[in-house]
Amino acid sequence: MENQFTTLYIIGNGFDLAHDIKSSYCDFKLWLEQNHKVYFNQFENFYDPSDEQWWTQFEKNLAVISDEYITECVDQVIENFNDNELAYAVFSEESDDVTLGSDELSDEFEAFFTELKLNFSSWVQQIPIADYSAKIKMEQNAHYLCFNYTNTLEEIYKIPESNILYLHGKSQRNDQLVIGHNIDSIYCDAGASYGRPQWLENTPVELDGCIEQGKETLKEELTKLRKNTRNIIKENRLFFESLKNASKIVVIGHSLNDIDKPYFEELIRGIDKNNVQWNVSYHESGEDAHHKKFLVSQEIPEKNISLFKLD
Repeated sequence: MENQFTTLYIIGNGFDLAHDIKSSYCDFKLWLEQNHKVYFNQFENFYDPSDEQWWTQFEKNLAVISDEYITECVDQVIENFNDNELAYAVFSEESDDVTLGSDELSDEFEAFFTELKLNFSSWVQQIPIADYSAKIKMEQNAHYLCFNYTNTLEEIYKIPESNILYLHGKSQRNDQLVIGHNIDSIYCDAGASYGRPQWLENTPVELDGCIEQGKETLKEELTKLRKNTRNIIKENRLFFESLKNASKIVVIGHSLNDIDKPYFEELIRGIDKNNVQWNVSYHESGEDAHHKKFLVSQEIPEKNISLFKLD
């Protein structure tokens, strides 16, 4: 990517959706249900996605599993406990071992999340792009920061791949696609407050430590689904540094969400904030105010921000 480019396009999933491409997380849900019904049922049990609104916040919600699933995990630990003749010896004063069943849980979670990522990649790869046509005027000689996994920019707009950074991977290259939440502190307590949860009152007190270990195992696995934005920025340091000469930034179809906020912070850190013009798309009522507020919070002068509706 050449440094003489002064225009940067930031492309989000709303860009693909504006071209009627079936790339929403709700589309992923439909594909998963139709093509991997067994796994879809397992996913619903794990996360309990109550409605389509849950799927619109798919990545964020990856950090929040259902109380029912936590209870099932507890039941599994209790069953292992009851089947183990040496269980009480395990929890004797001479032993610090409270891992009964946690290895099995860890393997189960790892398999579940691995299959999720494989299914997600398979879905993205089968999304048809060639059948759609260009709708937006785009500059060929510009930088492109693409949050999408599809090659819409190349296929429809003939933007050279060398001008595009696919920040979270490109499906047509068989990249390992990046999906995940941004939650630092993951809470797994199935409605418990202070003291011993009511749903444990009929189990041996000695089992509490093992159950806590099981929940810690789950937290560890959910934490692995957190986007490592710091590493991604580090890996693409040269791209971010190349934006120092930017005079115009066009954001199309990105929600300016908290999950991707670190990328915007890094980008803005390297530009001349007072002399860069921002043209930002919005789709629904209220998004325009949100986008402006987001950029102003990053010390972008309000006079440098213009908004346009993306249909």
